[in-house]
Amino acid sequence: MIGGPAGNVLSSAMLAVLGLALGEIAFAAWGWRIAFIASAVLIFIGVWMRTRVAESPVYQACVERRKRLETPPLGATLVSHWRSMLIVLLVKAGENALFYVFTTFYVVYITRVLRQPRTVALEAAAIGSVVDAIVIFAAGAWSDRIGRRVVTAIGFVAAAAWAFALFPLTRSGTFAAIAFAAGVAGACHGLIVGGMSAFFVELFPTSARYTAFSIGYQFATVFTGAIAPLIGVALLNAYGSTIPVSLYALAMTAPGLISLGMADETRGMNLDLDT
Repeated sequence: MIGGPAGNVLSSAMLAVLGLALGEIAFAAWGWRIAFIASAVLIFIGVWMRTRVAESPVYQACVERRKRLETPPLGATLVSHWRSMLIVLLVKAGENALFYVFTTFYVVYITRVLRQPRTVALEAAAIGSVVDAIVIFAAGAWSDRIGRRVVTAIGFVAAAAWAFALFPLTRSGTFAAIAFAAGVAGACHGLIVGGMSAFFVELFPTSARYTAFSIGYQFATVFTGAIAPLIGVALLNAYGSTIPVSLYALAMTAPGLISLGMADETRGMNLDLDT
């Protein structure tokens, strides 16, 4: 879960450095490809790290039990946990949409509406990503004390409100305003991720955790996050205003907040239980 924001920090920083080093014209023509090619290195690093991380004792104990007992059908396992999968999908959908509004669409807004150089947009995105990653750790620790749902919900409310303040506050076009807005956006998103990361894991028993969690998470990523920047640009083109984009962010937040309100708090639950 934290690997995604960490990768975003690295990619944003690399894009910002390339933009400064190559200049606007060279970066737009071919320089941006360097970052995408270099990102392949992260794949090998991720695989290397994963092969050296031992499974948790809880999971190892579950595997041993499965060797002695008949494994339930996959379909039955998923059906019994559909509610938790739906919660993951809705919360992740809101988080993902907000992330791309605050990053990808924000870059479009800075360059097209504010008519600032691309390097300014990339530097702001890098600042927002760094703040995002830092807040994730702080929010995770905070969720250990006051609850996963509360921290995630606070992040959603803050992010939805900031989606309306983000664009008006940057109309001056100053780098200070643009960078500050990106930093606050990163902090709001970090609150959501810091709370939801443990929450998602704790929603499922060990026997269904990986599969059920992944289905809800990946469906939300593919069908909401991937199209969020396209929807933002389409709304901007159609209405010539950022207000519809902010309303879209609010609309994507609402189902996640509702599902959080209907879910049980998972903080402090015993992960040894496999029911």
